[in-house]
Amino acid sequence: RGLTDALGANVPGAHLSFAIAYERAIQSPSPAGEVARWLGEHLREAGKLRILIDDLHNAQAPEIAAFVHACIDAAPADVHWVLALRDTAAFPLDSWLARNVCAMPVDEAGLRFSAAEAAQLAAQVAPGRGASEIAALLDRTAGQPATFALALALDDVDAGAADAAHLYEALAKRTIEALPEPNRRALASAAILPDLPGTAADENAYLDDVGHGRFRLEGLF
Repeated sequence: RGLTDALGANVPGAHLSFAIAYERAIQSPSPAGEVARWLGEHLREAGKLRILIDDLHNAQAPEIAAFVHACIDAAPADVHWVLALRDTAAFPLDSWLARNVCAMPVDEAGLRFSAAEAAQLAAQVAPGRGASEIAALLDRTAGQPATFALALALDDVDAGAADAAHLYEALAKRTIEALPEPNRRALASAAILPDLPGTAADENAYLDDVGHGRFRLEGLF
């Protein structure tokens, strides 16, 4: 249902008929394929569309990956899918690449900051950091962009994390805890809202009227 809610503006019919499709699916020997075929028919209404599914690896039930796989196969060619996940074993990448269904996957190494990119960001947000310090932060964060950006803003990046994989959560927690309480409440509200009315797309990321009044996040993201 969450997917049909997100697609509501482009494919309104999917949301309206989801309950019927779900009832049919649970009586089918292949529920994921049944729902995927139903969604594929509705996606033909959308024309050109890009669907992004982030952190798909957090979906622990194997049926979810099977459903996404079936949806991609059932969707028309004008619908493009972007999947962010850590393990691609559930998807036939070789077959998709051969049939031009997908582009060459970008792995974690391709998303890491290079030394030049790290230096460029540091020059913008932390000009006082020296080259050796930037190199140490890049190594400590394994080049992960969000983790490196948070590390630049903090004096101590150890944060009790044993490795870079857990460092982001520790740094993010410290960053959020350092905010005033109204800002933390507003961020919590913003995290669960589908839209942020009144958001201004400027470099300082203003968030207006989100739960607890106006505030400004300076230099955090």
